[in-house]
Amino acid sequence: MAKSYVYHVTTYRRLEAIAERGLLRGRARAIGAPSLDSHAEKGIFLTDPEGVFFWHGRAELHAEAGSDDVLEDGVVPVVLRVDLEDVPDDELEPDEEGTKDALADAWIAQGPIEGADIEVFNGKKWIPVEDWEKIDPMLGVEKYDDDDDGEPIYGFRQRSALFPDELYP
Repeated sequence: MAKSYVYHVTTYRRLEAIAERGLLRGRARAIGAPSLDSHAEKGIFLTDPEGVFFWHGRAELHAEAGSDDVLEDGVVPVVLRVDLEDVPDDELEPDEEGTKDALADAWIAQGPIEGADIEVFNGKKWIPVEDWEKIDPMLGVEKYDDDDDGEPIYGFRQRSALFPDELYP
């Protein structure tokens, strides 16, 4: 039987903590404004494959709005996946707001989701999140200019290598 996955979009700088502690309810988010804090406290947000593109785009927009250097600040979006069998059915509830936003099924898990149950896409394949240091965040950005001091300015690639091909719409 083929595995069925649910996905979570976050940023590169959060991978070390996720590897150590897993995905936890009530932790700071990589996507969204403080006005969403009460909604975010409900749990861990997951989506089906069709929703990943939307959430990845939202992560990029949020990163660009809050950072002058997305590479240095570590806010390059990455995609996580969890086998649905590792998330107990009684811990999943539909996320009606997330479903409306992404036009794809979304859920809220009560968690935690252990790091050992999480994979991250490294640009070529899915790897255990504990191997997060093997990911090159440059795969999600490109140099597009230099600042006044000659330092490179990075922006997101039109098609990030850190976004799995199988999830493109």
